[in-house]
Order: sequence, then structure tokens, then C-alpha cells
Amino acid sequence: MTNGGELQVTDLSIDNQAWPLVHNEVYLAQIILVVESSSTHPLATALVRSSKTIQTRNQGEGEAIITVLTSEEIAGMGMQAKIRFSYAHMEPIDMDVLIGNERLMGLHNCVTLSVEQENELNLWKSQAKSVVLAAMRRTESNDPYRGIARYGIADAIRPESKSVLDRLRQQGFQIHLLSGDNSVTANAIAAQLKIGKANVKAEVLPEQKGYHIQQLQQQTVRKTRIPWLPAWCSPRYDTRAIVMFVGGETWISCLDILQSFNPSRLYRWAK
Repeated sequence: MTNGGELQVTDLSIDNQAWPLVHNEVYLAQIILVVESSSTHPLATALVRSSKTIQTRNQGEGEAIITVLTSEEIAGMGMQAKIRFSYAHMEPIDMDVLIGNERLMGLHNCVTLSVEQENELNLWKSQAKSVVLAAMRRTESNDPYRGIARYGIADAIRPESKSVLDRLRQQGFQIHLLSGDNSVTANAIAAQLKIGKANVKAEVLPEQKGYHIQQLQQQTVRKTRIPWLPAWCSPRYDTRAIVMFVGGETWISCLDILQSFNPSRLYRWAK
């Protein structure tokens, strides 16, 4: 339903006071690059693309030496890494880095955002943008992670999505949205596509998606009679709900497939 591979960083807020060592966007861009380059997630790709643009724009304004010591991608949440950071003549410092969603930050007890920062994130979410946070701490300390940056990332609705969904509704299909994004962003996207809140499931981890698909499959449609048979001999029967997963490049061609048959109910699941 969205462009997927062409996400763009539209908003960036950096808290220079929270982590004085990373005191400008160039150093932050370098950290994002070395940590996120190992991920193929669309959000990571957007962050890498944005960081490269920042480096190009600020070429010659100083460069840190950054080495990734460990790196782990946490499914449905983001990246966790340990890096060695130094610039100029300073001694190298080992730092723990988190780059991901609010769930990842909460899992590691990251310092709570201020009211102003929360309002900023809520504004981005209401604009159907995904939110990514970056936080750090010194490895040898017992201090909590402190947020250093917040990103708003937009994924535009495909131009043809609304018309395709309208045609499916006209054929009696039900449309559901299953998303790993936060509930505000998922509902904002759903509103653009005329998908009701009751049919939106947000903040779903990858390993949970199978469960939600099974829940849809277990729903049945009961038919009371076959129209061309007399009522006295028409059997009652149940038909199992059909769930079609459509994402990426298959979204455009799926309409041709759908029009070749007309099941009693079809659930559209994507994102």
C-alpha cells in the first residue's frame, strides 16, 4: 500500500546537550552509517541515505574514527551495537548504541523524553510518519541510555492504492492493515486508505504475524442456503476465511489475481 523501498527522512532533531561528545550532525551521521549499513530494513535504508547526504553536505568539517565492535538487529525494534569512537587527539571511547523504535528504548530503560519531545513525536505520527530514536551510553558506565536524536520517516501511499482498495470493497472484500509501526502512525495511514480502526493491528512483531493471520483464518462465514436449491434441501455450511498477503512488488498485480475468483471473504494484509 505504500512505496516501501523509498522512505525518506523528513524530520531530524538532535539533542546536542544530551551527549556532548557527539556534538554535531556529522558525527551522528557517521555513527548511523556504520551501525545501520548492515541492515536491509527500509527504515535503516532511509537512515543510511539521509546520513550520506549529511556527510556530503558537510564534507571537510571533521571526521571521527568509528569501529563497530558488536552489532545485532532486533526484529521489529531496531539495532543494538557497541562502537569505539574517537576524533582529533582524544582517547577512544567505547559506547553502546540503540537505534530503533520506542519499544526498543523502553526495553533498555532509556531516559524518558520531555513533554516537548513527546509532542514532537506525536505530531510526526499524526502525519503518518514512522519514528526512529537513537540513544547512547558509555559502555563501562551504569548510566541509562540517553536519547541523542529523533527521526521522522515518511513512506508515501502508492497512488493506485486507494482506487484498488475501493474496487475490492465494491466486490465485498474486507480490508485489514497489519503493521509493525506504532498505533498512531498505523491509524493515520489507515485513515488515508479508509480502513477502520477496528481492522488495524499495530505494533506487531515479525514473529507475531503468523498468529494474527491464523486468527483471521479461523473466522468463518456461515451460509444458510444455496440460492438455486429449494430451501427445504439447501444445506448449511461454513466457509473458511481466505487471507491473502500482498506486499512489495505483488501489490500491483494482485488485482488481476483477485478478479479471477470471488471468495466469500478476503482479508487484505500488508505493511
